[in-house]
Amino acid sequence: MARKQTFPLLIQDTSDSDNQLALFGFLQNILKDLSQVSTVNGLWGVSPRHVDLSFPSAFNKAIVGNRPDFRAFEPVKNFHEGTGMVARSDQEMKDPDLSRGALEDSKLVLRNEIRRTYSVVMQAAGLDPSHQSSWELMLRCFPCNVLPFPEEHLLSHHYFAREFLFDRGDLEGHRFGDPLTAATYNRIVNEIDGEVAVDASGAYDRKADVSQGLAEKRRQRARRFVQDALDRWDKILRASHMEWIDDAERIATSFLGSVTDVIVMAPVTMTDDIWAKLVTAKRLWGMFFALDNAAEYGHWVVDDKAKNIFRNNFNTALSEQGTLRMLKQIHSKELRAHFHPTELFKGELGKVSWEAARDLVVPVYEAMNSGGEFLSQVSPMLGVYNCYNCAKSPKGEPQQISDPLTVFEFLNFSKRYSQSDVESSFNPEDYMPVASYSPSLIMADHATTEQNYRAALDFAKSKGISKERLQQAVRKEQVFVVKFTYEPMNNGMYAGHGLVKRMLPEYGKWLTSLLTAKPDLKAPDGLTSSTPILESTRQVFVHNTLNPVDDCGPNSALPVCGHSTCKLM
Repeated sequence: MARKQTFPLLIQDTSDSDNQLALFGFLQNILKDLSQVSTVNGLWGVSPRHVDLSFPSAFNKAIVGNRPDFRAFEPVKNFHEGTGMVARSDQEMKDPDLSRGALEDSKLVLRNEIRRTYSVVMQAAGLDPSHQSSWELMLRCFPCNVLPFPEEHLLSHHYFAREFLFDRGDLEGHRFGDPLTAATYNRIVNEIDGEVAVDASGAYDRKADVSQGLAEKRRQRARRFVQDALDRWDKILRASHMEWIDDAERIATSFLGSVTDVIVMAPVTMTDDIWAKLVTAKRLWGMFFALDNAAEYGHWVVDDKAKNIFRNNFNTALSEQGTLRMLKQIHSKELRAHFHPTELFKGELGKVSWEAARDLVVPVYEAMNSGGEFLSQVSPMLGVYNCYNCAKSPKGEPQQISDPLTVFEFLNFSKRYSQSDVESSFNPEDYMPVASYSPSLIMADHATTEQNYRAALDFAKSKGISKERLQQAVRKEQVFVVKFTYEPMNNGMYAGHGLVKRMLPEYGKWLTSLLTAKPDLKAPDGLTSSTPILESTRQVFVHNTLNPVDDCGPNSALPVCGHSTCKLM
């Protein structure tokens, strides 16, 4: 029997540090033996975040207690915020420059975050991001394609932490790409923020901030830092990074038809057109909803009532329209949908699931705060994790990590799935080490959605919100119902807390290996004497990728097309 293979598309944004951990967890699997890497091994679907660099970073609830955060959709809190590409107050000012500026910021930061994410996962894998060949390898074995911006997106998940500073060690005398200490990070954020307009109560006054020109000056100060990093990237690539991203996009798009597994760890912004290209997709993995009444008897008990998975979901940044498209594809393509319940990260069990990160980052935080030489003690992943913690918390308190768990489960599934006798060798002791769910069917409940929306409107009216502002003040949250489905590869079993408790130590060991990886950095040719995927030029590689059939000949645009049977070789 032929070995079964999986080919994943990892849908991931670039903001939270555990996103990078998850991507590295997959990447290290690819790069175990560079001499065997000859083609694309997986795709990174980059899910963009809304960015508005004219907002002050200090407007962070953990720092000043007044950030328009996870209750932005409640009409009695932070009315000026909401959903959409720009804040409500910006929409009301009807200034096209505000919308245009936010879109330009989003695209600029997106490109830099692609750079930063690849850089840190390469360092953790032992590849030196200061070498052009390292970037060529990534472009060919794990290319990215940029997904559309969400149609509706909670601005509570607005890009706020200035992640573009996390690898700017050069701003305090270290190398470009090194982590930044909390003190320098906060100093530069304050410099970028500058003067901030506030109202009589001390709350952020967006309209005054814009009218006084403070917002635009802040935007330009932030953009200079981002552009500087992109210019440095261009020097490493010896070409425009836009060309690199464009080639990665073309390569990744050409491989969408080979995807077997879609791993969703970020806002789902895939269009129907992208879904249509996933003709071989069989499974979808992710962490989307919370289940009620987690039982200790090897299964989950779910209430029959309708449940709003967004109010109970860590990933509140999900695009609801994108989620509806995803559910339609699950049903029409009959995908096996593997959804983690978020209870894995609650209570005592939840603490165990990421205690490795919480414990390992403490000495890193202390070393970086000491003011001495700390780089020899800091691994790439702990460096970015510490930076992220400091951006989220004034005391650098460790933030929850969840995304690597989904990748860990997929990798274990993929390893077992590749065995030719997978169906006949089932052993509950070995199956999916972190599975604590059964695959499920999620349906939108339109009646309850409408009922809840009407109730929210009435509530808003009772708080004095005018009729003219009701449509902006109240967000129409979709309600979904979760139902279990039979899983043949798991012999119909529901795996619950018992399995999780037994296997979390194995996951902890894997997570620790990701966090502490600190190999010597080398270019690909310094790691192996043979790297097949780099033997041809990028032009040839891209051409062969986009034209898999041997179409070379006298009319070929390339002097050498790279096919072994080509007469021009």
